[in-house]
Amino acid sequence: ATVTFLTNDPNTPTQVVSLTGTGVGVVSPVATLSPSTLAFGNVNIGTTSAGQTITLTNNGNASLTVSSIFLSGANPGQYARPGDTCVSTLLAGNSCTVTYTFTPLVSGALPASVTFTTSDPNNPSQVIPVSGTGVGAPVATFSTALIPCGNVAVGSQQLCPSVTLTNTGTANMTVSAVSLTGA
Repeated sequence: ATVTFLTNDPNTPTQVVSLTGTGVGVVSPVATLSPSTLAFGNVNIGTTSAGQTITLTNNGNASLTVSSIFLSGANPGQYARPGDTCVSTLLAGNSCTVTYTFTPLVSGALPASVTFTTSDPNNPSQVIPVSGTGVGAPVATFSTALIPCGNVAVGSQQLCPSVTLTNTGTANMTVSAVSLTGA
């Protein structure tokens, strides 16, 4: 580009000056989250799942301010954040991680969400859906703790009362073996 000056200079009434430069894009942070959802699947009540990690990356060309990261929704108390490397300022091109676990206290679908609030001007609040289902555990209950067979003569047989195994839990039970030990 050029700038032209018109003056009353009798020798050079017109002066042209060249302009040079390189245009740069808008200086702005860009917050990118990955993955877009956390799905813990079925987890036994009272058991803690393996951790799952969300990565926050600043893909912009300016520092990103991380204002808050919080759990919300219907069941935030079923989830915990045992790991967090995110600091209040994330430089351009850098990443941080937040790890969550799921410990269901009740059975059923237990949705929640994680909200990231940052200084990204185009996407200041981003929400990651979180899902997990609490499932019960099998509980073995026997009809009796003692099977009275009475006095049995050596070398003879006697029918003893039966014992009943009942699953009083909320998940299927598998019986892998039944054995008799002792005299």
